[in-house]
Amino acid sequence: MPEKVDKVEKHYPEKCFKCPCFEKCRGTICVQAEKRYTVDVIIKTNVVEHQVYRMNACAMHGGMYKGAFPEGVNGFIQYGPNLTSLIVNLSMDGLSTDHIHKIIGTMFDIPLSQGTVLNKIEKCASNIAPVIEKIKAQLIKSAVLNFDETGCRVDGKTKWVHSASNKDFTYLSVHEKRGKEGMDDNGIIALFNGIAVHDCWKAYWRYPEIIHSICGVHILRELVGIIENYPGQSWAVLFRDMLYELYRLKKSYIDCGRDKLDTCYLDYYSLRYNNLLELAKRENPLPAVTEIKRGRKKKGKVLALVARLEEYKDSLLLFANKFEVPFSNNLAEQTIRNLKSKGKVAGCFRSDEGAVWYLKIRSYIDSARKHGVNAFEAIKLAFIGSPETCFGF
Repeated sequence: MPEKVDKVEKHYPEKCFKCPCFEKCRGTICVQAEKRYTVDVIIKTNVVEHQVYRMNACAMHGGMYKGAFPEGVNGFIQYGPNLTSLIVNLSMDGLSTDHIHKIIGTMFDIPLSQGTVLNKIEKCASNIAPVIEKIKAQLIKSAVLNFDETGCRVDGKTKWVHSASNKDFTYLSVHEKRGKEGMDDNGIIALFNGIAVHDCWKAYWRYPEIIHSICGVHILRELVGIIENYPGQSWAVLFRDMLYELYRLKKSYIDCGRDKLDTCYLDYYSLRYNNLLELAKRENPLPAVTEIKRGRKKKGKVLALVARLEEYKDSLLLFANKFEVPFSNNLAEQTIRNLKSKGKVAGCFRSDEGAVWYLKIRSYIDSARKHGVNAFEAIKLAFIGSPETCFGF
């Protein structure tokens, strides 16, 4: 349903218009039967010419006086906040500077250069820099954070975008490394002391001072892969069903206003967890050693997952022990989803600076969205000098 209605049109029965009792019926027996909506946008170019006048010789005071241009009118031609916000948002949604240049020229008949597009993106990133630092500070103080990373192409090379987010804020950064070095450069997890939700990537375990929670959806995907590719793995089917069951149980408690599971349930699922892992080991015994080889025995995908589930049992079940911990890491995955669209449409970032600008602005508009401010309004606020308005800083 549209949140705001700009115009209401009322449609009465055609036969009633010429009836002498129409006005009387409209005020007594007429009722609204149905509503439908049409949603459209108004596309119009608005050009304002600013003229400054000069008084060469004042009749009363003498001397010469000259008017002044309003604030923000600095060059011969400048673009207003609406057009500027549109330019930046088109870039954030995956379009390259060449595409934006062509779209603006075609739709609005404005000869916008690619250099101007880049200047607007750089200016926006510069304007929101103080807000980005405040977003980082808010994330570091959080009790629970979601972390994820994904690859992207920058200047012909593969680099890694690191994401840290919660329900209120998002912060993205780019680095050459995927592991601990890139995570440290992100500046969040190294200073974080709460609960980190992630997909079990090994680099996260190099932060022993934080509490770890594994994404349950990632584990479910691996279980489904084993069920489909390795027939006869009854433990995987039972383990998958157990996770679904525990997730639904937690959801039912939340719907009833409860904030934790009963101890009997926690003990029951903990014991069931252990029994299923023992079943997995019986169904997948280690191969007999026929010759002496150095190093660890090769386990295979099934036993490797079993070993991981056994080692990180507390981290996987943390969502059931602490209701503030989500079952999945979808919150972090959503923050980097747009980056994949950007890569498919625009190809890659041409420079490190362009990637940094993009991630700063994405962090800003995604955080603004979580506070109820849409991307178009958020970028407008950034260009008029008040980006903090989105968050109440």
